[in-house]
Formats: sequence, C-alpha cells, structure tokens
Amino acid sequence: MKILGHGDAPKRADNGRIDLIQSGVNFRKGASRMTTHATDEAVEPEPPNPPDMQPRWVRCIDRMTVGLAIAAGTAGALLMVHVLVDVAGRTFFNSPAPGTFNIVTYWWMVTLVFAAFGYAQLRGEHIRATILTDHLPARWNLGAEVAAMALLGLLGVLLAYYGWNAAVESAEIGETVLDTTPIPIWPFRFLVPLAGVSLALQCVTAIHAALSGTPHKSHDEGLV
Repeated sequence: MKILGHGDAPKRADNGRIDLIQSGVNFRKGASRMTTHATDEAVEPEPPNPPDMQPRWVRCIDRMTVGLAIAAGTAGALLMVHVLVDVAGRTFFNSPAPGTFNIVTYWWMVTLVFAAFGYAQLRGEHIRATILTDHLPARWNLGAEVAAMALLGLLGVLLAYYGWNAAVESAEIGETVLDTTPIPIWPFRFLVPLAGVSLALQCVTAIHAALSGTPHKSHDEGLV
C-alpha cells in the first residue's frame, strides 16, 4: 500500500485542473464545429438568375413592339408641346402655330394610336370579357384563349392588308391636307399596316405562350 506524501496532493489537483481545461477546449472546438456546420446548412447559396426562356423570335417581336411604343410616346409628347406652343402663341402674341389642327390630327394622333396597338396586346391592356370563360374547365379555357387570339390576329392581318393598299395609294398621289401650306400626310398612312402587323405578331406570341405554358415577359419584368 502506497502512502501519499504531502507533495502528491498538489500534483493530483494540477492534473485535475489540466484535464478540466483540456475538456473545456475540446468542448468549445466541438461546439464551434457544430455551429459552423449548422451555419453552412442554413445559408444556402443564391440560385443564379434563371435564363430568359423566351425564344429568340419572340424577343425580336417584343423589341419591335417596344420600339413602336416608344414612337407612340414620343408622338404624345410632341403633341403636347405643339398644342402648348399654339396656345401660347395665340394668347400672348396673337399668332398661333400654323397647321396645328391638321398636324395634330394626321401626324401625332395617328402615331399615338396605331403605333401602340401591339404594345397594348403585349401588356394585356385590351378589353377582355371573361365572364363565361372564367367558369370553363382549364382545357376549354385554354381553347377559348387560343381561339380569341387567333381571331384578333386575323383582324390584325386584315388591318395590315387593307391599310397597306390605302397607304400605297396615298403615297402614289402624295396625299396632303390643305392648310396655310400643304401638309403631307401620306407617310403616316403606313402606320396603319404596321400596327396590324405588330398586333398579329403579338397574337402569335400569345398563342405560343398559352400552348407552351411559358409566361410571356411583361413590362414589370424588364420591358419598357
């Protein structure tokens, strides 16, 4: 039987303190590893931006439509400036801007209305009466949507065909409107067939989106 001396007790206490310190260090390392692992699981990397799922031909049609819409907006701004100049000249100088009525009627209003035909379809801003189709089954609702877009596209084709014939005749005779000076209006006749083409193409893209189940990119998602 070994008899412990007075010097053995401090040694055992020191060894006990070392064991406790080492246990604490190991515990902190384990807790740190667990925290890091939990953080790695909680923080997931952000998924990359989804690629544009629209076919190239759809994007080309949309760009053309947006370009026409920009032309329509520009015509609206010019209309306001023209009328403002006319009113100011009439009020303060007793000299209105010449040809204001005919220019506003045959230039700016025609551009404002017809250049935005396709864009209204792109945004889904045309009037839709869905009282009946809302109660149809999904397959019938899809068929009604495709049929409506086909009829609207046919209307755009007819508008383009007859509008083109009228625009060509107007260009051949150099159509003008009489004012203080003759004002040419034949170039703006070509906006009618252009509007018909834009509307028909947007109907084609709407039919493609409905049949493929691919949502068409809207103004809020990046288009002008």
